[in-house]
Amino acid sequence: MTSRHFSVLCGVTLLFAITAGLIVAQRPVIESSDFDGTLAFPGLVEKVNELTTITIRHKEGSFTLQSTRDGWVFLERDNYPVQNEKIGELIVKLSRMEKVEPKTKLKERYGRLDLVDPSEDDESRAKKVMLVNSDGQTLAELLVGKRKFTLGSSEGGTYVLLRDDEQAWLVTGELNPGNRARDWLRREISDIK
Repeated sequence: MTSRHFSVLCGVTLLFAITAGLIVAQRPVIESSDFDGTLAFPGLVEKVNELTTITIRHKEGSFTLQSTRDGWVFLERDNYPVQNEKIGELIVKLSRMEKVEPKTKLKERYGRLDLVDPSEDDESRAKKVMLVNSDGQTLAELLVGKRKFTLGSSEGGTYVLLRDDEQAWLVTGELNPGNRARDWLRREISDIK
């Protein structure tokens, strides 16, 4: 190998090294969220025994689930019993819900995440969920929007807007409170042995 060939080879190698460096420098940097692990409703677990009423509002109306001595009932269906497991599932999901990533604060962009209050817009796909105790105090209130089906794990996420917060959030867990009575009512009518 002559010195001229060696100089050309070094020049080509240097050119490739510079090109590779520029490509690596222009790659987007992926950082984890600063908000990972912050509960959306801190302290909800301690107050869960005070819970007496769950109200869910959607574009077609609203319904109320009420706690009684015999279990939970659907008020708008003449106090027909609801599936207690679904009540427990909703409470667990809300109490474990963690903020993953802040989204928009602009009201005009809430519609993209299905976070427009259904009482303000007849076409809204959001569901407003309110948990209230016997004294009428709100334990948790949020608008539930679109679901995000993957967060890099088997569990997906949901876009929400918390009460008294203009910041929309992506939170852990797939929360779907339903908008029909059949999503909540007990299905078995009788059990004859």
